[in-house]
Amino acid sequence: MGWDLFMFAGLDPRASNLGMLLSLDFDDHRRARKLVQVAFTSSTIKGYRSMAERHFDDALGRWMSRGEVSFKREVRELLAGVSTEIFTGATNRERVSFLERTLTDFWGGGMAVLRNPWVSGAFRRSRCGFEMLRTTILAEVPQRRAVAGDDLFSNMCRVEGEEFDDDAIVRVFLTIMVAAFDTTSAAVTSRAYLLARHPEWQERLREEVLGAVGGPSRLVSTPSASRPNAPRTSATRHPHAVRRWRARLPGHAARQRRDARLLEYDALRVPLHAREGL
Repeated sequence: MGWDLFMFAGLDPRASNLGMLLSLDFDDHRRARKLVQVAFTSSTIKGYRSMAERHFDDALGRWMSRGEVSFKREVRELLAGVSTEIFTGATNRERVSFLERTLTDFWGGGMAVLRNPWVSGAFRRSRCGFEMLRTTILAEVPQRRAVAGDDLFSNMCRVEGEEFDDDAIVRVFLTIMVAAFDTTSAAVTSRAYLLARHPEWQERLREEVLGAVGGPSRLVSTPSASRPNAPRTSATRHPHAVRRWRARLPGHAARQRRDARLLEYDALRVPLHAREGL
């Protein structure tokens, strides 16, 4: 696979390096897409949703019984468990903690100013985190091929093709994991903060969502399997307005850039030195 010099240069000290779907070109991108497509069919996505809803039901029940929670910490822990099960099929807390710790170290390398493990502690931890992830997950590939799991990694391991050696599968899988890591929890937390600052928007969202699903009793007492499906709830207007509203503000992800020149494209105008969240 190819290189992603912007984020991952030097993290893998071997001759090859990580390639992401957004940065690979031509044949490398075509092969990577073939590897990933089987993990995102309608049936597999339905299975991922079922896994997530089970976690959400358990967490919401705990939060409601406690009355008050530290939302940022709780939602990060919740989504770490959701992503671990969807990506790897694991549900035990030791596995969740291992992936969260190593992915945190791995992610930090992309933001290290000095990409030298002898000088930068963040880059050194990132290299160690990447190697621990790579060796641990690489050792699981033969078992994932033999056992029909429903998680994303198992689906990727069952893709047939001589161009996909085990190392390429693991590297593409890791870039999917690191791209998803912490970004959703940061986005949800930032939206929750804004809604707390603007309670009138909380009421708008609550009324519209409850109207779409048939009232609060449907959310509390109805089993997940028989609740309204995603297309029905996705037709609501205000949640999308909140998402667009949040996207106009400074980015919640760890990396930002400032425009060095005025950008104009059709009716879009991005002023000089404007901050853009990536």
